[in-house]
Amino acid sequence: MTITRTHLHLALVAAGAMAFGACDPGGDPGTTTGNTDESTLSYAGFALTADDASDDGFTEGADPAPLFDELGDAIDDADEPPTADEADPIPADPPGRVVRTVLVLWGQPTLDPDVPEPSLWQGEITSDVANVRVLRKVRFEPGDQLIRDGDPKSVTFRTTTLPHHDGLLLRIVAPRDPSALAGVLSFRTTKFHKTIPLADLLDGYHQVFSVDDMGNALIVSTVREHRCGQGLMRLHWKRLDARGGVFGGKVYGPEGEVSAYVAGVWGRVGGKDRFKGFFLDAERRHTGVLKGAFAAFPEVSGQNGGVFRGVWMLPNRDIGGVLGGVYRVGSVGGQGTAVGHLIARCDDEAPACDADLALPAPPAPDCSCGADEENGTDDACACVAVPAPTCIPVEPPAAEAPASAE
Repeated sequence: MTITRTHLHLALVAAGAMAFGACDPGGDPGTTTGNTDESTLSYAGFALTADDASDDGFTEGADPAPLFDELGDAIDDADEPPTADEADPIPADPPGRVVRTVLVLWGQPTLDPDVPEPSLWQGEITSDVANVRVLRKVRFEPGDQLIRDGDPKSVTFRTTTLPHHDGLLLRIVAPRDPSALAGVLSFRTTKFHKTIPLADLLDGYHQVFSVDDMGNALIVSTVREHRCGQGLMRLHWKRLDARGGVFGGKVYGPEGEVSAYVAGVWGRVGGKDRFKGFFLDAERRHTGVLKGAFAAFPEVSGQNGGVFRGVWMLPNRDIGGVLGGVYRVGSVGGQGTAVGHLIARCDDEAPACDADLALPAPPAPDCSCGADEENGTDDACACVAVPAPTCIPVEPPAAEAPASAE
């Protein structure tokens, strides 16, 4: 069985800002924490080293509470299922269907208290061929609302954002028919329009569109359905000083349930950009260690962020799965965010991973600028990057043919 690479598409407006990485991250680096030893980083009582074979203390019996305390309310950002009077009845999934969990966020990707004015997002997320239903509302506040429209192929909403973002966790159900791949998923609001080919969405990716000069963005994230399980991650990626910080958040299952939590430390150690942390079940019990690498977007993208990828190691040292995604670091106060995917390894797979989990090179999106016909702008820049695979799976050996009878 082959693990399919998740394609990472980025549609961005170039702003000339420095991307985060080994270079100056730009903006307020947060407080210094005495991280002067370049071979080690220490936050919230946990030390991150450049030794990729080490678990660095993120083991069973260690207490992740200091990391959750450092992340504060961000680890439990408000998200909740829609009420009966907000969402239309759920249609039955037809046979022969393709199902995806899709996270859509709009507004400020990272907290920015200096946004000059609120933004109204009134409209719908709709498809011409797929059913769309809401699993969870993300960061909805009083006045934000879902609106029942009676159409199984659309979700109607009205929200206002200012220093942060709103969003929806969705389930899309498309026919398992080649003609369905010609369909689309559309985000159509008073603020911004974007149409996404359904074929791209079903393939699994993380996509970011820059909306305006105030820093508003549209983020669309999904993951391929996998026979041994998958999850969609929404994380807080917090910078504590110029070298790194902490991360943590939720993993959503196919029905929008919180299936797991992750929490850990990221930063530059021993000349490497690394992260390690806990993988916890829905009750926050230890079920393994995360290890991986991250790399910054190139300067041309104008983004303070990059991509990450890694592995989930079980307590017995077997690999439980692979993960990856995109992170953003805010220019103020170290606030940041990340979205990504987790794909579980099947018992009949034997993946072989890089010895050091290193990205072979920083991502280098192919960027082109031009008119955005959907929004009537002339200076939109589109960038596309495909991350390196996290693990190259080794196919199980073929069964020997039975000996022929003489």
